[in-house]
Amino acid sequence: MIRRYVYGNVIETEAVLNKPEQENGALPYFTVDEQVMTLSYTMEDKDQIYGLGENVRGINKRGWYYESKCSDEPDHKEDRHSLYGAHNFLVVDGKETFGIFVDYPGIIRFDVGYTRSEELVITASDWNLDVYIITGEDIKDIVRQFRHLVGRSYIAPKWAFGYGQSRWSYMSADEVREVVKKHRELNIPLDSVYLDIDYMERYKDFTLNNETFPDFAAFNEEMKKEHIHLVPIIDAGVKQEEGYDVYEEGLEKGYFCKKEDGSPFVAAVWPGKALFPDMLNKEAREWFGNKYQFLLDQGVEGFWNDMNEPAIFYTEDRLKDVLEELDRFKGQNLDMDKYYEFNGLVHSLSNNTEDYKVFYHNMNGEKIRHDRVHNLFGYNMTRAAGEAFDKVARAIGLGYPGGPKIEKKAKEGNDKAIVFPKVAENPYDFSFSGLKSAVLNYINGCKMKRQEINEADIAASFQKAVIDVLVEHAVHAAKEYRIDKFAIAGGVASNQTLREAMEKACKERGIQFYHPSPIFCTDNAAMIGSAAYYEYLQGRRDGWDLNAVPNLKLGER
Repeated sequence: MIRRYVYGNVIETEAVLNKPEQENGALPYFTVDEQVMTLSYTMEDKDQIYGLGENVRGINKRGWYYESKCSDEPDHKEDRHSLYGAHNFLVVDGKETFGIFVDYPGIIRFDVGYTRSEELVITASDWNLDVYIITGEDIKDIVRQFRHLVGRSYIAPKWAFGYGQSRWSYMSADEVREVVKKHRELNIPLDSVYLDIDYMERYKDFTLNNETFPDFAAFNEEMKKEHIHLVPIIDAGVKQEEGYDVYEEGLEKGYFCKKEDGSPFVAAVWPGKALFPDMLNKEAREWFGNKYQFLLDQGVEGFWNDMNEPAIFYTEDRLKDVLEELDRFKGQNLDMDKYYEFNGLVHSLSNNTEDYKVFYHNMNGEKIRHDRVHNLFGYNMTRAAGEAFDKVARAIGLGYPGGPKIEKKAKEGNDKAIVFPKVAENPYDFSFSGLKSAVLNYINGCKMKRQEINEADIAASFQKAVIDVLVEHAVHAAKEYRIDKFAIAGGVASNQTLREAMEKACKERGIQFYHPSPIFCTDNAAMIGSAAYYEYLQGRRDGWDLNAVPNLKLGER
């Protein structure tokens, strides 16, 4: 059972997908003190406390205190209180067994028997929060209910579960090539290489250093042939520089976080002085997410979003104050006390809590100070990148999932109304990212010219461009490899127009065409599971080292 209790004016975080009705009674298990903004629970000696996601110390969280304050913290030592993530979910297992989830986007502290060994105390920065109490048969049942409450995590592609090589930093494409070569020579598995900030031009997002990483698209293709996925980093801070298109566009449209007086908030990170996209502003988030198209057009299939707390090296105001303070240490023989005072002043520049209180977000038209929603920034930056992948369907107002909606809308349109470009790459290794850009450019052009946008014609023409390429490349492959049988499967195989086009092309060339019923075209995983089932019946067993083998010929395993 999940019960929801509301305190204050709650900020909608979108963390909860299946929100139950609000309860009116007292919060179970806990003593509530609204004056000091705490929830307190008295623990038994044998109680064990689990949860809080990625964090320091052991599985049982008793004996320490933790902060949900997403922070750029490279030193994961036992004395740390917060790391990158904020997961406000705990399970108490003992005399009473229950879960508690605090839906709150600001800084929140969990004192799990640190101050007083028998007390679990949860303290929020302000009193605007949703509290969920979850009870069930056992811990597993409680976790299951929690996952239902917040939704299941996105499952990354298989290569992302493999070995990824990362360091700060690979300075050139040749250095990456050498790393890949050494892994192969030493028979060390390698599926991906993460590129830190030095692949960029002077640490500017959505740029490339053409001297050290020339012809990045070709380099990425070279790595793919080695079965290596390149994963470039993107930081939240946009360099303040005249002539830099991302900076100037974001500034013009008001997409950066602002100070209370409406002026842009400026702080230093890797490129020096930088501005931070307002990831809680829907329009700004979509704008920043669409910038990832630059990397998609290079053939990139994964991104590393970093320092998205946002991390701050210093602000100008704080730097000025600290430099004035440091001046009084000149000429002094620093004893221990003065040295630590000096050192503390320098360290106070980075990620200072007070700096997070001086800039604001535009969240659904409401001006909200950053510290109240600190833990949402990184989530929404990642969300911005993900939203870029479904943008064609979204751009023409069709929503998600895009495939079935585009097919339905295309039936109402003229597929010859708009001529979109066809993919002209390798027939067996190509991307539709250029086509997606062409669709968006067409829509933006119509808007600028104030021309009517015919959604049905766009959908039909887009679909035709995709299907023409798929059919042509399929026929090319059948001819080159003398194949007389051809089959399609997976979600795309449910598209009726594609099925008809494939069937016609195969019939004209004497190729037998096979396709499953649409009911069996929902999930490639189901197809793999079906094949595995028959392998299992024949007695085949594989270990955890089983991996995908691309480009197998028919009949090979």
